[in-house]
Amino acid sequence: RIFQTQQSGADTKALTALWAWAAKGPWREDATCPVREYAAARLEKWLTDWLAMGGGGIIDATLASRLYGQGGKITVAAACLGPAEPAAAHKAFGRLRSLQKRLKPIWAIETSSPVLQSFLGASATRLLYRDAGLVIGWRMRAADEALRQADRRWKKCAKAVKQWCKHNE
Repeated sequence: RIFQTQQSGADTKALTALWAWAAKGPWREDATCPVREYAAARLEKWLTDWLAMGGGGIIDATLASRLYGQGGKITVAAACLGPAEPAAAHKAFGRLRSLQKRLKPIWAIETSSPVLQSFLGASATRLLYRDAGLVIGWRMRAADEALRQADRRWKKCAKAVKQWCKHNE
């Protein structure tokens, strides 16, 4: 399938853009922007998009689940920057990790509930219904508690991230 796409020329525009980006990337010796600055700028872009996604706060489980997914990507990227970051970064990413821990039960129920529901069909036994109900109920309780506390943590995290972005400019 990839070969057919390349032969038809459907991906020429994307490959040309990738080649142009690679040709003037920050890893070249004559680049005007070092890799560390490029990574910090990219991380800042992800953080501002993440803050915009959260908007005024965490209002429902679907948004919390999306924020958890994007926050995971940002957390991994921030860990790659290492300990050379200033104190503002440690505070911001510490708050982000704390928020991630709070959002994980919400993400877990958003992703596992449909899977458990798929097991429950016409041929499911009463025991399977009971066990699935116990698991979903237990996870819903944890997700409900996490959702109630997530908005407060979101505000603290958003404030620290905004400070880091301002410091990074």
